[in-house]
Amino acid sequence: MRFVPPDCLWKRFLSTDFYFPLSVCAGRGIVFFMNHVSLQPQTELYSIVYCGTDETAFRELNRLAQLVGRETVRVPPNGRDEGILQFTSQNCGENEVNASFHRLFAPYFAKGRVKLNYLRETAEILELMAAVGSAVRGKILGVVGARGGLGTSLTSLWLARILKTCAQRTAVIDLDPVSAGLDALVSEVGCAGKRWADLSGSGALLAGRLNESLPLWKGVRMLSADERGAVRTDDDSGSLAISALSQVNDWTVLDLQRQAFAPGSPGAAWVEWCDLIAVLCGTDIMSLLKTKMLLEKIPAGKSVSVLLMNGKSGGRKADAREKLSLAEVFPVRYTRTMDGDIAHGLAPGDRKKSATAQDLKRFCASFLGVA
Repeated sequence: MRFVPPDCLWKRFLSTDFYFPLSVCAGRGIVFFMNHVSLQPQTELYSIVYCGTDETAFRELNRLAQLVGRETVRVPPNGRDEGILQFTSQNCGENEVNASFHRLFAPYFAKGRVKLNYLRETAEILELMAAVGSAVRGKILGVVGARGGLGTSLTSLWLARILKTCAQRTAVIDLDPVSAGLDALVSEVGCAGKRWADLSGSGALLAGRLNESLPLWKGVRMLSADERGAVRTDDDSGSLAISALSQVNDWTVLDLQRQAFAPGSPGAAWVEWCDLIAVLCGTDIMSLLKTKMLLEKIPAGKSVSVLLMNGKSGGRKADAREKLSLAEVFPVRYTRTMDGDIAHGLAPGDRKKSATAQDLKRFCASFLGVA
């Protein structure tokens, strides 16, 4: 969530009064859940804008922006619309543009302006655009089961599909280090697209390029495992993927394992990314005890809710609320034929009128604010 300038640009930044305040480098940052925001009547603030008449410059800037999951908007010279990152051809030579960040974001990004050749210095331009991407981020929902067998992966996929039907760009990330993949659950075994093994050792990830390279299921992007392996816990590929995909999706759903909530766990960094966490709980006494322990390990500041799986009766709901000391839990009725559905090619969410679908939609409307 913070932006530290690349070493290759330091000299030019310092020589042009284009610098980064120490507060940013020390960890101060801001995240905006938007692609653009209205500042005043008839004024729009976009992620990236270009002001000028150079058609080649606009095409090249838009091509680079798409690599990080953004879009360059062209604005007239005397118009009201502005951008977090602004490019202009005014007072520039051939194949050059001036780049600057909006004054509103001075405490978080750089100030001043820098002149760049958009044909030769594409890496530098990408760094600036990636900084905008790190500030414009969608919401991240973590889904975790208090014990095995509650259907965490299935629920993650079902929730993602509901979010997608609400016209939200959505991705699911399988963060189970021993996962065999989500393909079988969605009846898409062997479908085209990158898996975790393709990302290992790739370093920084371009958000837009990564998103477009993943398997697409019912409009939902999926990053999962295959026979070559799952997410690694000995590097930062998990966090890099979360960072990248949350920049280009309105919702990123993390399929988490409860071990990630253990103190010192390699997966603890993944939990920190979550804005909201849904904990799946069974109705038996051991599930309730494990849920209570798990809730105590969730970092402060997270919005947390409990899904009571197969909690049909009001008595079970009341019992769970009392034992967990919660004002609200969300019962989710099972679809009896789910195992058979998957075996016969039906995927989570295909039975749109089932009791499970109704309960999960109610949860999305109440807890996630998505109807």
